Amino acid sequence: IRQCGISIWLKAELPVLMRRVAKRDNRPLLKQKDPEAVMRQLMETRYPIYGQADLTVDSREVAHDVIVGEIVHMLAHSALLAKLAENGRAVAEPQMKG
Repeated sequence: IRQCGISIWLKAELPVLMRRVAKRDNRPLLKQKDPEAVMRQLMETRYPIYGQADLTVDSREVAHDVIVGEIVHMLAHSALLAKLAENGRAVAEPQMKG
């Protein structure tokens, strides 16, 4: 992924994830007796890999545009866009809504 673009991890804590998945019925791994234990195990397995992302944004119970604004701000103030440009990738500067 790093060779082709920028990876962004929207990191969420266990209570946030559990509230989100409780609203959906399309999560077969979580249709167990103890879905929280399953989620905890998934987090232990996956979070070290996800943690290698170029940027990490704490996902929480706020409006989506707040998270998007944080991502745009982080991109605008990081060297990642320059890195992509150096690798010959077309890069548009992120635009902040005023």
